[in-house]
Amino acid sequence: MIRALQQHYDLTHQNFTMSGASAGSISCVMAACNVNMDHAMDAAVRLAHEAGVFTRARGLVGVWGKLIERWMHEMLPPHCHTICSGKVNISVTTINAAFVPLHRRVINTFVSKQDVIDACLTSAHIPYVLDGCFSRTYRGETCVDGSFLFFLHGIPWCTAELFHGKDKALLLYHRKDAELVKHHWGILQAIDETSLYRMFALGHAYGTHCQCRL
Repeated sequence: MIRALQQHYDLTHQNFTMSGASAGSISCVMAACNVNMDHAMDAAVRLAHEAGVFTRARGLVGVWGKLIERWMHEMLPPHCHTICSGKVNISVTTINAAFVPLHRRVINTFVSKQDVIDACLTSAHIPYVLDGCFSRTYRGETCVDGSFLFFLHGIPWCTAELFHGKDKALLLYHRKDAELVKHHWGILQAIDETSLYRMFALGHAYGTHCQCRL
């Protein structure tokens, strides 16, 4: 989807912000940094092959985080924290002992490239899947996947927050993509390389459809 939007808009422009949770946080960072998504896709597949993802996916549970971190280090520029501060809002879910134990926190200032990557890994931290641990500590807080509360509430984003006084907002949500939904790919399923590129093509088609409606 980001690739399609890059072809029609300058996503690095400072007059608008991007907000993302879980994998969406990574997409926002890639978009803000104007990463070539074709190169990012090829690099992801190369790293997946090197790690044996397509042949022994079950044995990789707990190490996905290291793969994603290596991929992001390879794709993001050294000054990505400067680019993303004030432009990219990354959601994480914090856990505490209060009466309401789960809270969504938004991170939009970053001090280094590693800080950006850590925020994304925290936002995408599905318990036990990324590093074998239930939670991840980020800036002194215990956190899990940033889309967790969205999942519990059944909606991807609060409309009032999404617009936040803006005239327009574009929401990219996988459940709105009818062609993608037809494939029934599981959220934790490691698909084959052919299907992965097919998913990439579907995302591009959906992104093209979304920009045509703006």
